[in-house]
Formats: sequence, structure tokens, C-alpha cells
Amino acid sequence: MCWIRLSAYKTGITPKGGGTIWYERKEMNMKLSRAELKILHILWAAEAPLTAEEIAKQTKYRLLNKEITSYLLGGLIAKKYVAQTGLYQDFSRGVSSETPLFTSTISFVDYYTELFQDISSRNLFRLCEWILDSNKLSPQMLDELSVMICNKISEV
Repeated sequence: MCWIRLSAYKTGITPKGGGTIWYERKEMNMKLSRAELKILHILWAAEAPLTAEEIAKQTKYRLLNKEITSYLLGGLIAKKYVAQTGLYQDFSRGVSSETPLFTSTISFVDYYTELFQDISSRNLFRLCEWILDSNKLSPQMLDELSVMICNKISEV
């Protein structure tokens, strides 16, 4: 069993009496579709909870409309990767409307740590090789990676 701590700062809400919100994740089911993972990346980058419409607007090429995004959010909520953290109240049209706000319940680091926990050394080498061959890393990023590797080697 894994407990996920969700701070009031991240959710924008504070539980009665203050403190933090805890979500129980019975098992870490890391099987996510690309679209679900894209939603998580958008939520990780956000400084505050977002509505389904705001998430849909941030997807690349606008592949996900609000309805599809809402459907995917429902799946992520069922998997306990996302939580509804409150309601956004809109008074701009003269009528009060409430829209659910969403945030992730797992951090970027925690997600990828779990994902790569059981990776074999051969697959890890291939992954590193693919990243280096992808030409996506700048010389500065390569220098930082080199320093991190050297520091880790000196620790061992």
C-alpha cells in the first residue's frame, strides 16, 4: 500500500483544521496511455489546479477536446493519479457556474522512480543510449549529466 501526500499548496485547498490531504493508492498501476501521461505532465507543470478545459487547451496539436480530457481525467481519478481538488466559480457571464479543478496526486519524480524501479541494466543502458542518440540534449545538459554521473560514481 502506498500513501500519497498532497499538500494544501498544490491543491489550493486546506483540509478542515489545516494539515495535509492523504490519498491511498492500493497498488501502483503505472500503465498509462500517452494521452493520460500528457495530462499528468500538464498537471505537473501547473502551479495550481486546472479545469478540464484548461488542460485540453494545453495539449499539443489540440488532440484532446474538453470531453475526451474529462473522460481521461475520470480514468486517472479511478487510478488515483489525479484528484478533484475543488471548484472554479465563474461569474463572468452574469450567471454563476462551477467547474471542477484537478491536480495530480503523484509527483513527476515519484512516478518515474516507480516506473524505472524494475528496469534491467541492459534496458537502462539502451534507454540512456536512445536519449543520447536523440539529439534532444544540449551541451549544457550533457555536462550536467556528466557531473551527476561522476558524483554518483564517487559515492559508490
